[in-house]
Amino acid sequence: MARQKVARKAAPSAAGDASDSGQAEVELAQASGKDVRGDEQTPAKHAKWPWILLIVLAFLVGFFVLADHLARQYAERKVVAELEHVFDNSSVTRVDAKLGGWPFLFSVVDKNLKNGHIEFDNLRGTLSGTPVHVVTGSVDFEDLHPINDLQTATIGTLTATATLDWDTLNAQLNGVRVSHLQDNRLQAVMTVQVFGVAIDIRVSGEVRLENAEGSLSLISPHAEIAGIDVPDSIVNGVIAQVQDQLRLPAIAGIRYKSVGVSAAGASVSVIGDDIKLSELK
Repeated sequence: MARQKVARKAAPSAAGDASDSGQAEVELAQASGKDVRGDEQTPAKHAKWPWILLIVLAFLVGFFVLADHLARQYAERKVVAELEHVFDNSSVTRVDAKLGGWPFLFSVVDKNLKNGHIEFDNLRGTLSGTPVHVVTGSVDFEDLHPINDLQTATIGTLTATATLDWDTLNAQLNGVRVSHLQDNRLQAVMTVQVFGVAIDIRVSGEVRLENAEGSLSLISPHAEIAGIDVPDSIVNGVIAQVQDQLRLPAIAGIRYKSVGVSAAGASVSVIGDDIKLSELK
């Protein structure tokens, strides 16, 4: 009878131990990331970190792109302002600048503008002390550096087209007055010596570019004096006298590719390498 009482008293103690042991296992499972059934669980805060990183990264990229775009726009406005300052900005009707290279901020840090495209209308300035009026033109360039000091800057390569008005050409061609005749033909009025007498002669012909230095010639020339046709032998002699004067303006580092004429003026296409901006003024 006594042994039964002892057994009954011991039973609650064993149950209590089992309860304590089970509670300990639950606490241990919760601490190790498992539920009471032993399944693995991932804390919710750990699942949020990749999304937070993606949001921060997207914000930084967006901020960089915006800053790059604003820096490019600012630089383009500076280029326009500089052109209008160098030339007579009261006559300029249009200047557009598009600067390339991405990211543009790298060009700012490196002080080297990779490439750009500029278009303009009615630019007036001086070239070697002679007034110049560019009716319309465009410029493509690469490797402009340093961009923080344009007074000493150099352009690596340049391609440009421009239409110079007839007043500009006449200022460059000493003693020869030129104008458009038709198609790609021009006429030139010049004073020549015939048997010691100064005579004005009108010569017309198709314009041809002879070399990269800007020398011009007239193809199939025709000449007349006071409305009277001049024999070819005399025409050729006249052309020989003024050949040295039929030359486009010389610009350091610039080579002429083509030339044509129209009512607006002479359209020229040029290329160049290692050109100092200070020599273009």
